[in-house]
Amino acid sequence: MKNLLLGLVLLALIGLAYYSEEIYKKEKMSQEEYKKIQEISFFKDLAYKFNKVKTPNYILREKSPEAWTVENLNYPASFQMVQELRQIFQGIMTAGVIEKKSDEHFFQNTKLPFSLFVADKEYKFLLGDISQVSGRFYLQNLNTPEREIYICYDNSRFDIAYKEEQDLNIKKYLRFRNILQGQEDLFIERSLFARHEIKNIEKIVIDSKRNRSFIIDVLNNQTQPTAPEGISYLPIAQKLLQISGEMRVKKVIKSDQVVLSHLSSTLTFYHDKKTTQLKLYKALNNQYGFYVKFDNADAVFELDENAARLFFYTPQDFWKKKILSQKTLSGLNQLEFKLRYPGKDNQSYSFKVDDLKNFSVNAKSDKVSSIDNDKINLLFNILFNLTEFEQADYVLETKTPPQGECIDVEMLNNSYSVCLEGNKTLVYDSKHHLQHLFNYSSKQIGVSTWQGIFTLSSK
Repeated sequence: MKNLLLGLVLLALIGLAYYSEEIYKKEKMSQEEYKKIQEISFFKDLAYKFNKVKTPNYILREKSPEAWTVENLNYPASFQMVQELRQIFQGIMTAGVIEKKSDEHFFQNTKLPFSLFVADKEYKFLLGDISQVSGRFYLQNLNTPEREIYICYDNSRFDIAYKEEQDLNIKKYLRFRNILQGQEDLFIERSLFARHEIKNIEKIVIDSKRNRSFIIDVLNNQTQPTAPEGISYLPIAQKLLQISGEMRVKKVIKSDQVVLSHLSSTLTFYHDKKTTQLKLYKALNNQYGFYVKFDNADAVFELDENAARLFFYTPQDFWKKKILSQKTLSGLNQLEFKLRYPGKDNQSYSFKVDDLKNFSVNAKSDKVSSIDNDKINLLFNILFNLTEFEQADYVLETKTPPQGECIDVEMLNNSYSVCLEGNKTLVYDSKHHLQHLFNYSSKQIGVSTWQGIFTLSSK
């Protein structure tokens, strides 16, 4: 809510002319013609009791104490946003009432009607202009014969940077005004599954135009096709929960207003002895984007590209694409390994790490005269999936080792070839016939990275 409100304020500031002569004159006039009154809540008990909000573009209605709906869209509203709106209403205070009323002076730039309801009783109000001198604004109560116009200010909390109190008051007014004139999807619950809750998932079938169809077997925590030997699975249920939380809706569109085309992917959820299907389209009324429709639903949901990632996942997105883990070292006091760099003499040389905690590497052979610890550290970061190499981007089953500048490592009953090929780092696991690909490049990695990882005595 905070980020959304900040965005609303920034957009409004673009078109706002500070200290315009017209408004400045109006401020001087109003100072002469308003009567100061006790500073109390403008909406009083209404701010605590309302169960419906009506603006020119949307209607919010309370369904239960903790559930609201955007009535225009028949879609759940964000309860947190409704609560923050209530806090704004509670924080609006009166500073004075206009005595010599001439309505047109206070509604020249903004004339925004809105209503609050308690049960079925409607209370109507009109938001007017802002004073650029003080940051206070005008609210008209349309529920009395006098139809009084009040000078008000917003005393609610707003976490935003400001220079002085006047600047903060202006930004609070912009927040309030832009909420009231916002579109019907301003308050929607952003979760894609807000109205279509899916529980007790057994499996998911992902069938996209980009990749081969596959199955996510949630109950057995595996994929079909399955991961190769040497590769384990991520906690699939936990990952799906994380992904679903990231599938945020940008906009809700009534399906009778649109024509969808360019079907790109289909998700089929098997749950609670039934299925729910979601289809992702790349075009709506010939407008490019990411649009999701549930089967038999009356709405289409627009997502951004990141929120649509699940539709294009592959089995490997649910695999632990790691070579060695730090757990492999648990219980070990020291570690021995061999290195072979073809550019030397094509021989393997033994090394050991006596202190794993401080990572002190020593050569076991007298022929090794020096060791480049930075390059050894890089090698171990790759093999043990540390720093930027936390997980491979892709794993390929192959019996053909990669080509390029390689160094061979024998360690923990297995042998690996760590190769550099352009901007890619490739690690070949000879025991499992797996090639791990890392799309990572830095100044630390280059054509001659492994040269000088150790040097041999000239004797």
